[in-house]
Amino acid sequence: MPAMLYVQLVYLGILFMQPALAGESWPSWLLAVALAVTFALLFGRMFASTDVRWARGVVLAGFLFSFLNSGASVFYVYAAYLYGLSMPRHRLVPEYVRLVLLVISQGVLLMLIHQSGYSGISHGFSALFVMIGAAVSMADAERSEAARKLRAAYDEVEQVATIAERERIARDMHDVLGHTLSVVVLKAELAGRLLPGVPDRAASEVADIEKLVRQALKDVRTAIAGYRSTGLEGELANARLAFEAAGIELDERVDRIELSTQAEVALAMVLREAVTNVIRHSGAGRVGVGLREASGVVTLTVSDDGAGGTPTPGGGLSGMRQRIEAIGGTFMTAVDDGFELRASVPVDGAA
Repeated sequence: MPAMLYVQLVYLGILFMQPALAGESWPSWLLAVALAVTFALLFGRMFASTDVRWARGVVLAGFLFSFLNSGASVFYVYAAYLYGLSMPRHRLVPEYVRLVLLVISQGVLLMLIHQSGYSGISHGFSALFVMIGAAVSMADAERSEAARKLRAAYDEVEQVATIAERERIARDMHDVLGHTLSVVVLKAELAGRLLPGVPDRAASEVADIEKLVRQALKDVRTAIAGYRSTGLEGELANARLAFEAAGIELDERVDRIELSTQAEVALAMVLREAVTNVIRHSGAGRVGVGLREASGVVTLTVSDDGAGGTPTPGGGLSGMRQRIEAIGGTFMTAVDDGFELRASVPVDGAA
């Protein structure tokens, strides 16, 4: 959960207004402290959860403790946001209407019980902020749903692209090797028949087989090099399109650098994986991509302002690290206000 969300705990200060303004005794202060501390301790778990029971529990706490401390109506405001995190959007409006009616009704009831305007004022402000919190929460829910649909569409496009790529590879391998291997088989059979009676002709056929196999090996290597990567320029173009579709601002600071094939393929694949991770997992609004060369070493940096967190050594990060270290490079990650990865390789790509 973003650290900035804890700033919202400042509103718990409303719990201390009644004891302070009414000059109440220490039990009222103790209750206010207990409520504030308990809520603060549970705050992270509540806002990281999608269980609607947390929201209902906060509403119940607001209702019950408001009879002892009118400032407890602040819990209704927190509940309004929790509802947005835990309920489908089509159910939110009726829930918020019920919540506002509850706050106003309790405020009127407390005014009649205590013969004090403070309860009405506190619940009136709480009702207002519940409506504001409802609007903010619904907007956040809509953005989250749009992001979820975007991720699903991105995954679907990626899956379709993967299937198409596999079909292309199978087709190309058939075109590259099918005819050549058929000729190799025929020449091998012919050489076998010629070997006992015409060894010179058989040797010529074997030499032809060697040439065919070498050419086939060269063709396969060329084809595989084409599959591995579209190059850095291609991956940067894909990144621009992907970030634009995801609504993520891209700060691109990339120098034009002449790289060896090894180095370019490695960095391009790292960039592709990093872009996928940012879109799928970070929740970032801004990402920076940098490419710099110094003293024969080129460094690719991808950083975002997303959720950060401790990276798990899964297949993605491990694969990037292995790819970079295989050509004598270094790979690092860092977590601060977001996530950053840094891959450095020799310009010539030598291991």
